[in-house]
This record gives sequence, structure tokens and C-alpha cells, in this order.
Amino acid sequence: MGSLCERKQIIIMHILTILTPNETTITEIWDETKAKITAFTFQGEDVEVTDSYHTLSELYEMRLALTVALFRIYDSYITPLGTRVKCWKSKLYFDGTMFDGYFIVGMTIPQLDATKPHQSISFHYKMEHWDKFNLIELPVSPPYDGHTSKDVIERLMKL
Repeated sequence: MGSLCERKQIIIMHILTILTPNETTITEIWDETKAKITAFTFQGEDVEVTDSYHTLSELYEMRLALTVALFRIYDSYITPLGTRVKCWKSKLYFDGTMFDGYFIVGMTIPQLDATKPHQSISFHYKMEHWDKFNLIELPVSPPYDGHTSKDVIERLMKL
């Protein structure tokens, strides 16, 4: 049966074989134990992942546009009305580090949850998108509050 590394290599080889032809669709991938694989990584310049409606690239572009619009509306119209929501961008985390070529944009929201003084929503974007966010630039981001993707979704729904 082989080691786990050998089995993963076989699965990866199988995926690459499936992706090579144009217009090939992968609907499900199973390993030799018949367990469905729900997460895998695609690499390559010509690889497009789609759900039959949008490519992953299109979805990221939409996410960027929605984030820019939301932060612009909050920063320009809603925050001045006294909501105390702060929108910001920074090239560094609060500890002085950052992923190469990226920045962080965020929204600090006071009292969404009465047990916490503030909560954040944040996203990472490539530096090429820096000027799309006309927000206050902080030398470092506010301290990370430990939020997950699920937390961000819940916080967005409460705005």
C-alpha cells in the first residue's frame, strides 16, 4: 500500500493528470481508502479552479471590490455619524512582521460582543491594491484578536 507520502504523491499525480487536458472537470476526488478528499492545492500558471459559474480568480476580485466598497462606505459615511467603527490599512502587523508583498486592511468594531472591548475584521491583499483603499494608514495594525474566517462572517452579518 505504501507510506502516506507515497499515497499523497499518487493522489497528486492523479490530479495533475486530470487537470492537464483543457476543459476537464473534477467533481470529486477519492483516495484509496474511499475517503473523499475535501482540500487540495493546485499549482501552475494555467490552472483555473471553478465552480462552473466563477473562477477562483473572479471570486477574489469580487471579494476585493466588496471589501473596498464596504470600507469606503463605513469610512466616508457611517463612521462620521458616530458609530466609532475605525477602518485602517497597514503594511505591518502589530508585531512588526508581514507577508512579503502583502498588506492588511481592517475594521475595528467596538462592542459587537458585550464581553469584548473591540473586535476586528481584516483581510490581506497584495501591495498592488494598496491605493484602492483610501483609509488611514497605521504604522502597525491593531493587535490581532484571534478572529477566524467564521468570526469575520458572523461580524460582517452583525454590521
